[in-house]
Amino acid sequence: MKVLLLSIGLFLIFSCNNKDNCTEKSIVKIQKPKITEIEIKYAYTILYVSNVPKAIDFYKKAFGFEQKFLTPENDYGEIISGTTTISFANFELGNSNLKKVLQRVN
Repeated sequence: MKVLLLSIGLFLIFSCNNKDNCTEKSIVKIQKPKITEIEIKYAYTILYVSNVPKAIDFYKKAFGFEQKFLTPENDYGEIISGTTTISFANFELGNSNLKKVLQRVN
């Protein structure tokens, strides 16, 4: 995905008799808009699931992704899917890391 950023610079001139008595005089220059193209890559997502090994197995079979790793506790794992990391955490791990409680969707 490519995004164009547009930046416009405004310059103000102040009329100052002394350091405590400054008033805005006018806008004297508006820069030509500068357009910068940047490329945005989606790098990471996390899905909260009931069973991490089952979720990883599903993605391996359905999409041909490879397992990157799985914790010994089976509560967190990641798969390789090109430049994007797809990770899975169980609800208990998610609730211990987030301020709001996760709600399961059936």
